[in-house]
Amino acid sequence: MLARLSFALVLVGCGAAHAVVQPVYVPPPCVSSHEDKPVVVPPPVHESACWKKARPKTIVLEKKEDYEYCSGIDGAEMARVEARIRKDFVVHRKPSKLVIDFGCDSISSAPASEVIFEDGSGHGGTLRIVRFRRAAQHVDVKMIASSHYYNKATEISSAQMPARDFDSMVAQARVAVLAKPHLVPLALPPGAAHASGGSHSSNDFHLGLRLTDDEDHAIERHFTGYEGSDAQGLILPMRMATERFEASLSSLAFTKDPAVADDVRDLFVRRFLYAMENQPFWWITERMVALAAQLGTIDIVPVLVKIAQKKGEASADRARPVALDAIAALTGWDPRKDAKDEDEAAANALRECAL
Repeated sequence: MLARLSFALVLVGCGAAHAVVQPVYVPPPCVSSHEDKPVVVPPPVHESACWKKARPKTIVLEKKEDYEYCSGIDGAEMARVEARIRKDFVVHRKPSKLVIDFGCDSISSAPASEVIFEDGSGHGGTLRIVRFRRAAQHVDVKMIASSHYYNKATEISSAQMPARDFDSMVAQARVAVLAKPHLVPLALPPGAAHASGGSHSSNDFHLGLRLTDDEDHAIERHFTGYEGSDAQGLILPMRMATERFEASLSSLAFTKDPAVADDVRDLFVRRFLYAMENQPFWWITERMVALAAQLGTIDIVPVLVKIAQKKGEASADRARPVALDAIAALTGWDPRKDAKDEDEAAANALRECAL
């Protein structure tokens, strides 16, 4: 903006015959550098009641690689596994050919540093999670054993075993767990039909095995369901892979732990998150949720919130209030406070525990 100039007469001497014009600077009027706008006051930040203790951390459950590397499989052990499967497999569709494939052994050639074994009975109401972890001169064994129907209780106990026994068990298990037997139906003449049969049982059970090396590469496989010929391709390898780990539990000298240690919580949290990520059988979900308040940490609360949203099916309706109990126990905030019903409590949990 151009400054305005004001002019004044300056007289030189008394009665001067002429005047000298001298410019005088006059500052411009004050001009605002911006238009007047209403001041916007941001709304107060809502402090979540769910995360007053702490916020969940990100837990990586499995090491991911850009490419798949497969270690060599022991030929003698492979032959043993194949012979056992051919002996035990019931060919329930004829004519057909039993083919036994093997998956990728993604752990290194060094002995496994950790093994997690799981088993449970659907009708029996049990679930066990057992961790075998290599130490310098031995293997530490930690067991979470829970009963949910009869004599309800959860017990955490510890034991040790010789490293050589552990290595022998792993050497057999890492081959058996990779076996994938399946029947290939053979072609028939026109008009002929395959003869089929099979067996089924009401025995529903769970078997799981995870082998991990020092670089966190892992092999994991599990089966949950009913005994029967249709599921042989899954059941037989899992039984072969886990039978020695299961048998060892009855021979080890376990002592009861006096309290829930941090490493036990870490074990449970990882198994809980892995199970829920892989859509477990309904009774596995119920057992895990039932253990969450006692053995979990705040890291599983987001998954418990999702479980609390599900309803309409018998198992989901049973798990829902237990998940709300666990949220309250782990966060110190009860989503049912001031809620008129379970639906409103679940909505409170979803709102306050959003990440």
